Amino acid sequence: MKPPLQRWLDTGDLRRHRTSRREIADLLAVAERDLRDARVTALSLDRRFATAYSGALQLATIVLAASGFRAVAQRGHHVVTWQARPELMGVGTTETAVYFD
Repeated sequence: MKPPLQRWLDTGDLRRHRTSRREIADLLAVAERDLRDARVTALSLDRRFATAYSGALQLATIVLAASGFRAVAQRGHHVVTWQARPELMGVGTTETAVYFD
């Protein structure tokens, strides 16, 4: 059986990607903004969770980009991003990835 990363590359859900400092900085700025906004107590709990999720997804996207990949699945790019995280960072990150997935 092929490792998940190779399977996603084969199906086109993931592609090789060369990132830049600028791309990482932009993704980090979005993540920081979203995580800061998620603390705004005037927002509903649902909106705060959605905003925190968006920030966490940006951080997971940074992991992919820094590892030389980009999720490009038409449907399910969030799934690929979350499931790739433990593959790239180790099984110690599985619980968080499963939670957001």
